Amino acid sequence: MRRMKKVLAATLADGSVAMGVGLPKSADTTKKYSIIFITFLFCVYEYSITRVYGFILFPDEFGYWSYAAKLAGYDWSDIVSLGSYYSYGYSLILFPIFLLCKDAILAYRVAVSINFVLLAGGYVILLGIVKKLDDGSNVKEHIYMGAAIAMTYPSWLFYAKTTMVEIVLVVLFILIGMLLLNYLEHNRVSILIMLVLALVYIHFLHMRAVAVTLAGGVTLFVYFVKHSKKIKQLFLMLLMGVLILGIGMVAKEWLQAKLYAGTEQEMLHINDYAGQLEKLSFLLSKEGIYNLVCGISGKILYLGLSSFGIVYWGVWHCIKEIRKLLKCLMARKEIDDKKLIYVFVLLTLVGELLINVIYNIRPYRVDSVVYGRYHEFVLPVFMVWGIMEMLRSSKTICGMTLIGIVQIPMLLLVINNVNHYQLTNMHGYIMVGISYLDGIKELSTNQFLGLTYVLLMLLSFAVTVIIVAEKKWNTNGVILIMVVVLEFVLSVRASELYIDTSSIGAFRDSIVAEKIEELRKDNDDRRVVYIQENEETFISIMQFMLRDIDIELLPHRKTIEEYANTEIDADDIILLSYDSAYTNEVEKKYQNTMLNGHFVIYYNNE
Repeated sequence: MRRMKKVLAATLADGSVAMGVGLPKSADTTKKYSIIFITFLFCVYEYSITRVYGFILFPDEFGYWSYAAKLAGYDWSDIVSLGSYYSYGYSLILFPIFLLCKDAILAYRVAVSINFVLLAGGYVILLGIVKKLDDGSNVKEHIYMGAAIAMTYPSWLFYAKTTMVEIVLVVLFILIGMLLLNYLEHNRVSILIMLVLALVYIHFLHMRAVAVTLAGGVTLFVYFVKHSKKIKQLFLMLLMGVLILGIGMVAKEWLQAKLYAGTEQEMLHINDYAGQLEKLSFLLSKEGIYNLVCGISGKILYLGLSSFGIVYWGVWHCIKEIRKLLKCLMARKEIDDKKLIYVFVLLTLVGELLINVIYNIRPYRVDSVVYGRYHEFVLPVFMVWGIMEMLRSSKTICGMTLIGIVQIPMLLLVINNVNHYQLTNMHGYIMVGISYLDGIKELSTNQFLGLTYVLLMLLSFAVTVIIVAEKKWNTNGVILIMVVVLEFVLSVRASELYIDTSSIGAFRDSIVAEKIEELRKDNDDRRVVYIQENEETFISIMQFMLRDIDIELLPHRKTIEEYANTEIDADDIILLSYDSAYTNEVEKKYQNTMLNGHFVIYYNNE
């Protein structure tokens, strides 16, 4: 084992280059971990980028791009009206990409490329947070590997291949943590201004992040109460926050009026605050309380299983630090202002978890009970702290065993809730962290949940053994690379389930888009008509690919004959879903047909 340690250390030490991120000169070995991690991300990016062609998750991704299109002068309101409201903050990033990249596939790939750059940036910022809070007892190599494990959490590697808002959200949360930490340490107005901007912006990035905004506000208020002489900065924070929030709300109302004018109010409010009010009243009922308990259990269970139990250790570390703060306050001792970040992070986790539970208080799919996407973006800091806590603890294996036992009642509550509502349908791509057994048709819902618990608890113990081995042999964090490899393998499995097949569909859709452009090459006035037959919103990817063509949307009717000649003409290009019920009727009216991806087109020769 000693010889292996020397070989590994020599390998890591060979040919290193300074990262230039303000690391101490004495950290010659630790800088190599950053190089290794960035190189690893680049390899994952190179492997992934040529495999993506367009939207994976409908209609979410289209919702974000539709605002960018509107700002660029395009009107996609007809197709936007098929989905519910989506926050527009991410569109500020997508807008310049949309302007510069006329080709849809190129635009999509540029956005995905930015996701990987953000992951690398998030890693560097996360390192800075942990170092600032380090009490000197941590080994620097472990901090580097802990941050690498946190940023290769399978969901991040999964969502980085899409234009979902998740990667921007998680990195912005980490950035807010760093800004808060710097402000608490240095008390500079310039940092406070950036912090307030970020806290308001994250709310418009996705409304579920309102807990981050509130937690940041509470933490700053506590700081200002402690430092009453800084009352001017408190007023500056409030004034800026209200002003920016007001501007953001006006922009929201304008965009809703422009893009969602044709959307039914019930559909529009699904992802808006108005759609959650009825859920709050439902919480007061007996069934609502039952769903609340089951929902909290499911969301906490998700955190534990998806992170191999590491997050629970991180929460325990956070609670211990807050207890120290409270003891100092009770003893009237001076406290380190930087430690208030623990209050911010814990408040955010609790707030996001409750928002997740309330949003899914009426479960209509299996994933509603164990929904993970709405609160897992707060995990990175907890995962780093959790790994540090596990390395310090003398009872790591006992602690993980206790975690496994505590999670059993949570699992039983989840299964009971699923059976109560007879839930069988499941969207695994929004519970990526526990979705790895999805697609096995022989499994019932109960079997899926039970076997998922067994699988992820086995992996949790495997991670625990790796951490214990690191403590025993002190390989300077080298052994912890095995956890990163495990996370990568799980992310590949999730990609196989949801991204790879959808990317093939998107590629085939691009062939249909090229054919439509070819048919309109000599006649720009030739209409493209799409008949919406069900609730699917696949047409959004075609509009994204055909940005310069206004696809006319027709409502569903029983037969083609019911459409007037002014609605469908012989010169039109008719676009239908691949499984359309109109196929036989339309084939009689048009000479040519082409089926590929999600669509089939019919057209006559001019």
